[in-house]
Amino acid sequence: MLGERHRAVEAMIRRFADQRLRPLAGELDASERSPAELHRAMAGLGLLGLTVPAELGGAGLGPLGYVFVIEELARGDASVADRCGLVELVATLLVEHGTPARRARSLEPRWPPSSSRPVRSPRPRPARTWPASAR
Repeated sequence: MLGERHRAVEAMIRRFADQRLRPLAGELDASERSPAELHRAMAGLGLLGLTVPAELGGAGLGPLGYVFVIEELARGDASVADRCGLVELVATLLVEHGTPARRARSLEPRWPPSSSRPVRSPRPRPARTWPASAR
């Protein structure tokens, strides 16, 4: 059953998608841009780490909440929803397989977002470049 929290999050993301994403979708698609200010706005809404448990700094919305958020973001711009999904993938991997030390470095409380400190999303390290002999 859909809880009150999920309904509130869905409504908030729908407003964000309608007001911030839809007006820019064509321009972003044509220019292949991904503006940092859009990512900051998403982080400010707590859209990074949706299924990460609250005790690890995420929203703790679970899979159902994730589906609602991605669906509403995609209404505004599918590529933005896709990027949010990629961040969620990295966050899920950190939760499931990261050491406590790695989680502490990569996951910070973001829900509700605090205006007194910068918001940081999980950032994977650059891919390793393997020597030709190992390929």
